[in-house]
Amino acid sequence: MAVRPYKPEENKWWIDISPGRKYRHRKVFEGTYEKAVVYEQELKKYLAQREKHKGTITIRQIAEEYLQFVKIHQAEGTFRLKRRIILNLIMPFFGNFSFDMITPRLIDAYKLKRLRELQAKGVKGTRAINVELNVLSAMSRFAMERGYISEPLKIK
Repeated sequence: MAVRPYKPEENKWWIDISPGRKYRHRKVFEGTYEKAVVYEQELKKYLAQREKHKGTITIRQIAEEYLQFVKIHQAEGTFRLKRRIILNLIMPFFGNFSFDMITPRLIDAYKLKRLRELQAKGVKGTRAINVELNVLSAMSRFAMERGYISEPLKIK
């Protein structure tokens, strides 16, 4: 955590904050040294507050924001498919969990449940289950990009 001069120019400062071992926040600030120190302190407060709220958001809470993002940035057919998967399949099983609570064991339980449901219908279903888990993984990456969680899900 430091405020250092930005070498090529005057009145530019590196704001360098490392809240943990994994992440490092570096910003170039233009202004006086005193203002750079104040900015560093505000940035530390913001990052600490954001870190405090990580892991408390559930999949149910992030789903609406994710679906709005998909509607804007992806095709209409993709939006309809993801909305159906999230609302009908992911929310009933994972909705009350936060992303950090999802373990490989829980994912295996979901796979087994869905496989039994699809086999009862006479469908092979492994591709469908993988697509559903890809949607869940994409939602976790979205949550990480928005700062809700620190690491995305790793689904095998």
